Amino acid sequence: MLAAARETDAWATRDQPLDVILQNDRPLDPGGEPDRVREQLSKYEALGATALAARLAHHSLEHYCHQMSALAELA
Repeated sequence: MLAAARETDAWATRDQPLDVILQNDRPLDPGGEPDRVREQLSKYEALGATALAARLAHHSLEHYCHQMSALAELA
């Protein structure tokens, strides 16, 4: 879909870049599965995402903060 949009006149006349924000379908576990998360991040980047509204696997506020830190290191 993005490839087709990039070929349009409307895309060519944009004066600002377009952010494409996607959300992962399953919660990510960057602290427990870093290789899988890297693979998922690469997948979303290949789809054209410029940002990810990440859902994280967590069971407490402390765990959530740990997961956010781990995700930041991977990204």
